[in-house]
Amino acid sequence: MTIEELNEQQHCGMIHPYTCDRKAEECEVKLDPRDYSKDGILIAMEDGWVCPCGKYKQAFRNEYPFKSQFNKL
Repeated sequence: MTIEELNEQQHCGMIHPYTCDRKAEECEVKLDPRDYSKDGILIAMEDGWVCPCGKYKQAFRNEYPFKSQFNKL
């Protein structure tokens, strides 16, 4: 899967997206007032996932096991 495809799947609504651990004070999930359209949904990068706040990263990038289903939509 490409980075673009992973990011599209993060917002497709058919699966639960990868999200941050919500520990960083700068994270969008801790903003007041809370914007519930933002939920710390991770962004796929070449070297793994990153939170929009930039404070949380996952060094791995798993491909969804059912990616072929998305190709049929």
